[in-house]
Amino acid sequence: MHFILKQTFAQLSDLQQLVSELTPKMYAENLTVLHENSIGKHVRHIIEFYVELLNGLEIGEVDYDNRSRNLLLENDLSIVAKTIGTINQRIAAIQTDKAINLRLHYNGETDLIQSSYFRELLYNIEHNVHHLAIIKIAMKQAFPEVKTAENLGVAASTLEFKAKQATKN
Repeated sequence: MHFILKQTFAQLSDLQQLVSELTPKMYAENLTVLHENSIGKHVRHIIEFYVELLNGLEIGEVDYDNRSRNLLLENDLSIVAKTIGTINQRIAAIQTDKAINLRLHYNGETDLIQSSYFRELLYNIEHNVHHLAIIKIAMKQAFPEVKTAENLGVAASTLEFKAKQATKN
């Protein structure tokens, strides 16, 4: 199995583990530290990028800006678990890289650039890490009783750098 697939599954597992630690109220509560957004909104955002990639792969074009914005993913933990499971199954079924076009939208302009499935999975991994870091900050402030993994929301390159620094000392 390609390492990008392994890392994708690991990131989705981290997301699922984090969500499983929350009550429905914690998950859906708008938090000041998140500018009155909820953890659920961040999770929805993460999940929808994976869904858009997988749906786009079927038609040869992904457009992250035109997501469905499924509000059930912001409020219903069982839907989140089911959707992450479906994403895992769909990713597991695609073991090879494939060409895909990426639709971009900036300042009223749109363009199409070439990319690949694995490149976009890598983007989704980094996107996931970024949002997990934000969620972790919010949880430490709003729900300090919920313990999060030490490396949650930390980029792989940062973990590698820290490991190298530790061996030098």
